[in-house]
Amino acid sequence: MFFSPAVGVEIHNRDSTWTPEQWHEMAEVSSNDDSSDEKEVDVHVLKAYNEAMTRIASLTEQKVKHVSVRLSKEWEEATANEKALCLDHVEEACRAVCNVIAPRDSEELLQAFKTPAVNEVCSDDLITLITAYKQAPSKNLKTQILSIYAPRYSARFFKKIHEPFEKLSDRQINKARAHAKNVGAGFNLNKMPHHRVRIDL
Repeated sequence: MFFSPAVGVEIHNRDSTWTPEQWHEMAEVSSNDDSSDEKEVDVHVLKAYNEAMTRIASLTEQKVKHVSVRLSKEWEEATANEKALCLDHVEEACRAVCNVIAPRDSEELLQAFKTPAVNEVCSDDLITLITAYKQAPSKNLKTQILSIYAPRYSARFFKKIHEPFEKLSDRQINKARAHAKNVGAGFNLNKMPHHRVRIDL
């Protein structure tokens, strides 16, 4: 008497909304909404970035390509092509910024930014040798110490690690490398003794 067909239909419809299939459908809708939100954020961020870089590039002669997609994964998980694309964009952006900050020598500023600090790339033994070189009392001893690590590195890097305390010349580097090749790395150059003999006529 108290149970009407209309109420029965309402109860049936309410129960049907809690079936596993409908939970799955609701989860998919929620996931799609999240994905849509992320895409909207990406579009907004890329638009702001590209507009900013276009304004910076307009202040110089540097051209900067627009970024069309953001890297949505960890760097270790990215493919070689994805990494290369990201690095190209970063290179262009940094070059444009350096042109604004240091218009007369932007390339030098860029290289200084890209070159890691000496302490970050020098091993403990190399730091020890550099310290010994700084404290060496004579030029011959300096050359002897330089000969230990001169053959390991390029002249550019060699000058870079000595830059904080001394301007190293190509001649000094070549002399140290020749010492390592002809005498031995770290070996002392033993001078042949010369004796004067007096001949009575």
